[in-house]
Amino acid sequence: MVGQDEGAVVVNAANELADYLGQMGGVTFPVFATDDLTNGQLPPGYTSKIVVGRLNEWATDSDLVDDDPLPLEDAERDGFSFRSVDGDVLIAGVSPRGTLYGVYYLLDHVLGVRWFAPDTTLVPQRPVVTLLESTVNADHFPRFDYREVFISDGVSQYEWRHRNLMNGRRGYLSRDAAVPPPAELDTWSYIWPGINPGQFKEIITDQTMWHSNQVKFMDPAVRDFAVTSLAMKITQRITANGDYGHPFHMNDGAYDNPDAASEAFAQAHGDTLAAPALDMVNEVAQRLEAQIPGARLETQAYLWGFKPPTGMTVADNVTITTAPIPQADLGTNMFQGRNAQIGADIDGWRAIASSIVMWDYHYATMDFLVPFADWWAHPETIKELADRSDVVGYFGEGQFRDGSSGIQLKALKAWVCGRLLWDPDADIDDLIEEFCTAYFGSGAPYILQALQLLDQARTTFDYSLHISRVTAGSRYLNWQVLRQCDQLMDQAAAATTSEPLAAEHVLTTRMMIDHPILMRHAQLAQDAMDAGVTWNIDYNGRLARLQSAVAAAGLTTWNNYDVSMQSLYDAYAIARTPSQLPPACVGLPESDFHILEDYAMWKYPSMTTPVFDSQANDHAAVRLLGSVETWGVQLALSELPSDGTWRIHFTVRADLTSGADPTKVALVLGIYPELDSPAVSEWGFPVSAFSDGQYHEFEVPRDFSHDRSGQYIYVTGRNTQVPYLYIDRIYLTRASA
Repeated sequence: MVGQDEGAVVVNAANELADYLGQMGGVTFPVFATDDLTNGQLPPGYTSKIVVGRLNEWATDSDLVDDDPLPLEDAERDGFSFRSVDGDVLIAGVSPRGTLYGVYYLLDHVLGVRWFAPDTTLVPQRPVVTLLESTVNADHFPRFDYREVFISDGVSQYEWRHRNLMNGRRGYLSRDAAVPPPAELDTWSYIWPGINPGQFKEIITDQTMWHSNQVKFMDPAVRDFAVTSLAMKITQRITANGDYGHPFHMNDGAYDNPDAASEAFAQAHGDTLAAPALDMVNEVAQRLEAQIPGARLETQAYLWGFKPPTGMTVADNVTITTAPIPQADLGTNMFQGRNAQIGADIDGWRAIASSIVMWDYHYATMDFLVPFADWWAHPETIKELADRSDVVGYFGEGQFRDGSSGIQLKALKAWVCGRLLWDPDADIDDLIEEFCTAYFGSGAPYILQALQLLDQARTTFDYSLHISRVTAGSRYLNWQVLRQCDQLMDQAAAATTSEPLAAEHVLTTRMMIDHPILMRHAQLAQDAMDAGVTWNIDYNGRLARLQSAVAAAGLTTWNNYDVSMQSLYDAYAIARTPSQLPPACVGLPESDFHILEDYAMWKYPSMTTPVFDSQANDHAAVRLLGSVETWGVQLALSELPSDGTWRIHFTVRADLTSGADPTKVALVLGIYPELDSPAVSEWGFPVSAFSDGQYHEFEVPRDFSHDRSGQYIYVTGRNTQVPYLYIDRIYLTRASA
């Protein structure tokens, strides 16, 4: 039964309920509008009813609610109620979306339907009438008001996200405006303002007010401009969909040279540049609220603004979005281990703000295929956040490009996180196992073992999962780990030969193991042989399998820079040979050195090219322009082992033009952000050091320790007489324990 005044969302909820109940129990459930009845009497042959929605007589005046009235709550909270009396059932949300979620909650959490992924649904066969009659009277509300995991599998499949009770559309609003949802699914939360543009320079468009990639935060004219611009935008939003909120946050990038007034304000409030930005946002928000009652802003604690200020509070109509990159270890929950300071800073914002949303990151931006062992970390973070009542929402930025189905097990993360965002008391291990069982069929035990093995290896090697620094050569992916995972994938494939969908899921998931093996096949086979193990890697067969998986996933690029899949295949095809130890490492215990070959280096794809080079130690090198400044190859200090101090060495050669001046600098190694002490933060090496055309070792002349603040060593050229630089490898030697 649906009230005749209900809109498309509630009518859709009733139709979804009738459809799935019919699939489950083999019973037809016709859907009637209340005006189809005569004097409220049920049609002949029916003795009980399921009432869906709030706009009907049974939700306001009937045995279903007389003794237990429906609660009145904030409609944005997505709450709903179940009521049952004498075989009749009422499912009524505070809002239409709440009713929709009540239906999906009943089907999923009570009756056992599961929407694991857009291509994987479980509909159990069971006597639904008996189960419905036993439905308990209860009111349900989610722990988090805003819930979204942004992945491409859900772009045009709005049903899947709603069925998993995820009410956010922030990423999709900016990326998929050309694919609007149908009216029956066009219902989203605006608790967290989710549109673009919203960066400071996009709101304050007068360039005379800009400074150091941000704006002059303390300038009254800047604030006046922001109020005028945002008032117009919020008014437009209210007219369009009733949303009184708007983003107003930092530009995505550095803030190296603040103006004097902003710098002084920062120093007076905890020496954090978040202070002047927050002061501006607070004033703008308060002035907007005076003009437009109910107006709200969202701003970000991110990059240079992540550290909370002292001596300040956040305006009540401002939501703080905490976004902990680049410093976060995404393999660890945000309140423990390496992330303890991140957790402390989030709690610092909680101490001064009444509304916080967490922006988490679920993928590796530079390599979509690399194993990214974060499957337990994000659910653990959500459980920690659930204990903090002022954290009202969670946004997980997953691998969101179209044509990447199955990449980095993003459906697993979205499904598990979605359930925890509604009910954080659920058990993480149980959820992951349940997903794997449905998604991988008979291959599930082997896939689950591989995931556990990768997670354990990351922990054993004390490896930090940086959003953009994980590569096919990451040190926790040694030959033993990859070979064991490869064997488990073989077993999973064999177990699913008669299960086509599960077999496809195994195939696409297996890319994360095939990828590093293809990139490093010669070295891995040699490492195994040195340990007395013969490993037939079967390069050609493995490449064919990976290419089949790429086609099945619809993958067209392997990183956020839109680099083609062919470029990856070209990198695989370089005739690499097993490497030899650098002379400085000979005789050292393995714990006292670490080597990064070309495939393990962090490099900008648009500025660098992996190439065959017979002079290189393993016949492969990274080539970058030596004539211009690129910073194309970088080594983050977070990539250093966490114990002791280390010396950093680069193996480099250069192409020189005829008559190149031997005294000019050919190679520059530098550190960014710059060091406070000593004052020198760049080291140059002259053309004369490259005159013989051979590779030479260049050492950064100081010791370094593992550091999570975002500092990194960069490699660049600046000499028009040096067409190319070639980096064979980077290696670390222990300076002290």
